[in-house]
Amino acid sequence: MSTPTDLHLSRRIDRSAPARPSWFVRVRQELKRNRFAYSVIIPLVIHFALFEFGPFLFSFVLTFMDWKLVGTPEFVGLENWRTSFADPLVWKSLWNTTLFALYYVVPTIVLGFLHALLISLGLHGSRIYRTVVLTPFVTSG
Repeated sequence: MSTPTDLHLSRRIDRSAPARPSWFVRVRQELKRNRFAYSVIIPLVIHFALFEFGPFLFSFVLTFMDWKLVGTPEFVGLENWRTSFADPLVWKSLWNTTLFALYYVVPTIVLGFLHALLISLGLHGSRIYRTVVLTPFVTSG
């Protein structure tokens, strides 16, 4: 004689899905399926690592060194940072950079967004506006 619990368990076992492939098999299938995409992306990632991130990391490490480009670099810790932030010219340049970002970068982004909005809304005259705005981008060398 079976109890209701036994029947419930046997039904669950009968309805079970096939076993899911292992992580390694799924990754290998994904690589096969997207082989072309990875073959296009991998050179870009290597280029970024070598020519963008590599020099950035090297420059950051050099901020902790005293190096005259000849001889061995000498580790000086945070002394370069202390010297830089004690200089009033550094603070002035940071302030100028902030003003540039506020008065030039932010309005440029806002105006670009408004142009895109006006082009995509489909208002009366938007085709003429689209032509006037986008023609210089298409015809410039």
